[in-house]
Amino acid sequence: MCFNGAKLWQLGWFSDKHTEIPSFGGTFLLDGFTKYKTASNSVVLKVVGNDGDYYAVFNWKVAHNKGTVEGGNQVTVVKRSSGTGYAESELVAKLSASASYVIPATDSYTMVVNSIDTTNGVASVTFTTTTAPVSL
Repeated sequence: MCFNGAKLWQLGWFSDKHTEIPSFGGTFLLDGFTKYKTASNSVVLKVVGNDGDYYAVFNWKVAHNKGTVEGGNQVTVVKRSSGTGYAESELVAKLSASASYVIPATDSYTMVVNSIDTTNGVASVTFTTTTAPVSL
């Protein structure tokens, strides 16, 4: 079960494909980590919540991950305490297309999985919040 985005972030794996979600949210494409070498999108998404940090990955069930028995071909969300050192993490959501999860934050994020493409290993995820983008 290789769906632990918190550990991937902490260990620096795929660090050039890490994205921290801005306070105003947005829509992001999330590549399955099994295609990291050819990934053109994020592999791990991070949201800073009120009660810890949340990490999302697309647990694409192919290659070395084809035998996964939990959360296969879903976007998984893992929570850990804030910070960069060692911390235990907890699986809090396994999301299929059209599913959503609310992340408690100053302005709570609602994370919605728009679509999952298991042929190409890409999930589309939208984060919405009540914080509007700042106009310059």
